Amino acid sequence: MPTVDNLLLERAFSPTIFTGFAKNQRSAEFSRIITSAGLRTSLPSSSSVGEVFDHIFSLLSSPGIRNEYIYKNVVAEKILLGRHSLNTAVFVQEMRALRSKADTVIFNGTSTAYEIKSDRDSLARLPLQIEDYRKVFAKVVVVADAKHVVALENMLPDDVGILTLSNKLSLSTVRQAQENLESLETSAMLDALQLSELKAMLSLLGQEVPDVPNTRQRTIYSEILDSFSTNSLHSSMVKVVRHSRNQKSMSGFIDEMPRSLYAAALRKSPTTTQKSHILKAIQTPLNEAVSWS
Repeated sequence: MPTVDNLLLERAFSPTIFTGFAKNQRSAEFSRIITSAGLRTSLPSSSSVGEVFDHIFSLLSSPGIRNEYIYKNVVAEKILLGRHSLNTAVFVQEMRALRSKADTVIFNGTSTAYEIKSDRDSLARLPLQIEDYRKVFAKVVVVADAKHVVALENMLPDDVGILTLSNKLSLSTVRQAQENLESLETSAMLDALQLSELKAMLSLLGQEVPDVPNTRQRTIYSEILDSFSTNSLHSSMVKVVRHSRNQKSMSGFIDEMPRSLYAAALRKSPTTTQKSHILKAIQTPLNEAVSWS
């Protein structure tokens, strides 16, 4: 189990820290965390904030205590940036699918949901989550600690993939995910999308966008889209999400980020000014960051 210090360090990767960086080029919360955890004395004062993040990530990567963020960041590094590219793929975090939220979904030529079951997670809710994801996304993969493998092989449908995270943070394939378009459900897919994306799907499918009150738009748009096959809707969904949530402008920014911050940086699409603020914050020397207020 994680210690009190580790639970404190996990907060360094919270959205609150990045929001502070984006707005103010600093974070008083980050300063409090590194001071309370004793990092100001255990690391060289010349270390940058980015190097501090990498150090914290390393501390939290020990088998048995790895949390969801560690897994999510490895998926971002090894799959999104390792196999794909921000020019061709979109990395969506916490995407709603009926009663569940997929930890990460990658949209490239298809849609693949990655559900994380970390060293500390139970598998109790997994059957329901998988049922929901298979109605919205073409492929589903569970990324888990090796201790879960036998249970996963027994409980998961054959088309659901299984990846394990090694002690050295590499991903190993236990079972390849298979595309399963037959399980998709129209209402589930449409419910997962933003209203603007439903509107874009209508245009993409050659449908006139009706002029209706705001309160009726989602209902009417969904009724029109319901006349199309799930395969057509899935194909349109992938194209629309890749356009509406595209992260091409993040490519150069990500190249300048520490490896430990890939997933944190991809939570939102910061403006040019916010990117500059974030980069300035992570380049700040530790001896200056400890005095942030």
